[in-house]
Amino acid sequence: MKILVIRTDRIGEVVLTLPVITALKEKWPEADISMMINPAVRELIEDNPYVKEIIEYKEYKDKEGKIRIHKGAVLGALKLKRILKEKKFDMAIIANPKKEFHLAVFLAGIPVRAGFDRKWGFFLTHRVSDRKFLAERHEVEYNLDLIRSLGIEPKNARPVLTVTDTAGHIIIEKLKKALPPGSDICRLIAVHPCTSNPKKQWPKTNFSKLADLLTQKGYNVVMICGPDEVQSAKEVISGMVNKVIDFTGALSLRELAALFKNCKFLVSSDSGPVHIAAAVGTPVVALFGRQDAGSRPMRWGPYGAGHIIIEKDRLEAITPEEVLAKIK
Repeated sequence: MKILVIRTDRIGEVVLTLPVITALKEKWPEADISMMINPAVRELIEDNPYVKEIIEYKEYKDKEGKIRIHKGAVLGALKLKRILKEKKFDMAIIANPKKEFHLAVFLAGIPVRAGFDRKWGFFLTHRVSDRKFLAERHEVEYNLDLIRSLGIEPKNARPVLTVTDTAGHIIIEKLKKALPPGSDICRLIAVHPCTSNPKKQWPKTNFSKLADLLTQKGYNVVMICGPDEVQSAKEVISGMVNKVIDFTGALSLRELAALFKNCKFLVSSDSGPVHIAAAVGTPVVALFGRQDAGSRPMRWGPYGAGHIIIEKDRLEAITPEEVLAKIK
């Protein structure tokens, strides 16, 4: 059996789809599973032992700001159909609904097509009602509903990321060079002070104060962020009194996962690194506001046990002292 799983958006969404891959492999150990993803998150999937092939889905924004692979859903689907048909998939599971995807898997002749019932959901053979916007359950559970529609009940729902030995060795060497002499490598706390959505951004001054409080307590704070967030993270560092380990924009996704594996905690607003940390078993202190019902921690919080979520009506009402108390 050849199975295609489609999830082409950002880091967190892809990580939270990994339990679908695991459940499929548990059901059909001999199946060949391919995953279609955004090239930016390829590193997170390359080391997954259950994924045989990665198909990159390259997008662009049209004049209206909509993300497409081609002008118009039909032309985009025709382009994608040619790629998929030659691979002769038996099953397609579409975790982020798009008209292009639903039409393409139909035109490619894939017999079993599971997805959410919107954006031309009538092209699917197995349709799941899309209630994600209500944030009544976690994104992991919504994704697993897709395979439940096929009669598969997952044994283990927690997302898991593989940390390679190579990435682990690289991070240890980087930490040894960055840590002050005599520092304890076991007292690391990662801080991610950025988020892609301004509504989810805890004030930078609060991140600065929290990092100072942590260093005063004897922790080594590692500041991390993606390449597009460096300027914002540098503002947090410049607002500090004490020094931190500055890994902002300096780590690959593999190295980021390995770093989290060596940290006691990650402190972050709602962001992709939250889900990477949780998937490698590192506790997360996640900060949420209630401004957007669809972005509540019920759906987007770190999945699994051992994490701490601090949620208030206004995100800025969370104080650095509260976060420190939860960490302690």
